[in-house]
Amino acid sequence: MEVTVSPRQVTGVFALAVLGLTLAHLATRIADLAFGLGSLHGLGPMFNMAFEGNVPTYFTSLTMVCCATLLIAIGLATRARHAPYALHWIGLGVIFVYLSFDELLQLHERLIEPVRTSLGLSGALFFAWVVPYAVLLGALVVLYAGFLLHLPRRTMWLIVGAGIIYVSGAVGVEMLGAPFYEAIGYEQIRRAPAVLTASPWLTLLQTVEELLEMAGLVAFIYALTSYMSESADGFSLRIVRGMLRARGIS
Repeated sequence: MEVTVSPRQVTGVFALAVLGLTLAHLATRIADLAFGLGSLHGLGPMFNMAFEGNVPTYFTSLTMVCCATLLIAIGLATRARHAPYALHWIGLGVIFVYLSFDELLQLHERLIEPVRTSLGLSGALFFAWVVPYAVLLGALVVLYAGFLLHLPRRTMWLIVGAGIIYVSGAVGVEMLGAPFYEAIGYEQIRRAPAVLTASPWLTLLQTVEELLEMAGLVAFIYALTSYMSESADGFSLRIVRGMLRARGIS
């Protein structure tokens, strides 16, 4: 049994999920801010993008795993053809596996206090994890410059665009909202996370941040599946004896 799936169809499924999660988040926030219905029998915290360990978090982590799977599959297929940059694809896949765990466990938050204390950061850099991550991102851009330029131009710009969207949310909006979080107090936030949901302005920032992150990941999935489709005679999923196999790069 073989089912052909186009990049637009794959991306459309993820995009609909992002839209659904965003609408659910906004509905619970409006219910809380306008009508004082914060819990909604558990639905509020379950879909609130300001919190961790809920549906949006698991979706983002799962999307990163999907990106990692596609990247590693492309890398293995590239290596099988003895084509260049196979390890770059696989390396990106490993990075996305780490990012998936980071999303679930909030590993980057453990850097906030030691980095902020050692460097004396505040204001836009209140969430000091952005400094080491920005350095690592810069190093990654340098290491992958040749890889990006080697790609078809359309694929290169799709990947760059997806990266800009994601980083704009994960780092840009985070830095934009950092002074407001600093005014509340980091310890206060840790003791009572619900304080983050009391402000319509912070709610807007949280929504934009998470939406940009998810949109960037969906755009990246489109870039990868498009590359797979354009590098062969099509991207397909084939079910053989109960196993799911992917075919997309010859």
